[in-house]
Amino acid sequence: MLRLTSLYGFLIMLFTFTSSASAQELSPPAMKYVMSLTADLDQPYVIGDRFIFNVPSGTVEMASGEKGEILPPAGEWATMYPDGVIKLDVRITIKMEDQSLLFYTYSGKMLLNETGLSKWQAGELITPEDARFITNPLVRTDSERYGWMNSTVFVGKMVEVQPANDTNKPLYVRYDVYAVEP
Repeated sequence: MLRLTSLYGFLIMLFTFTSSASAQELSPPAMKYVMSLTADLDQPYVIGDRFIFNVPSGTVEMASGEKGEILPPAGEWATMYPDGVIKLDVRITIKMEDQSLLFYTYSGKMLLNETGLSKWQAGELITPEDARFITNPLVRTDSERYGWMNSTVFVGKMVEVQPANDTNKPLYVRYDVYAVEP
């Protein structure tokens, strides 16, 4: 009973402390560029509102210059909602030059504007002017060199997407990843 009471007291103290500062008093978090990721995509399997992409390869370049490659198996499971929002669900493994392995997953959302939707349907390159595409990557590794990534909050922002097309242009997604700093 003593532990429960202590926990309850701690939670009340924590709530009181955190609720005493208004949102206007808090400064927004800063972001620091960490890496760019390019994932090659195979033509998707389409099952109703779901698009399932194999990710056969890709590259990562860290801000500090280290490079890595996406290893198979890797994939993306996207769901298009009736309101046009595309929910992203991606799982990949990255092998860095020093042989460190990073398990990299993200969810996120993509929303095409009218121009973006026309480009998507025509198989044309999508850029940030055409869509809002934000992800929240999570990284797990046992590498000492990249261990800091296990506890870092990341945000990804699309640079460009080449969707499925009839002209044999390779499909890919490229985005930049930022660490959220307090």
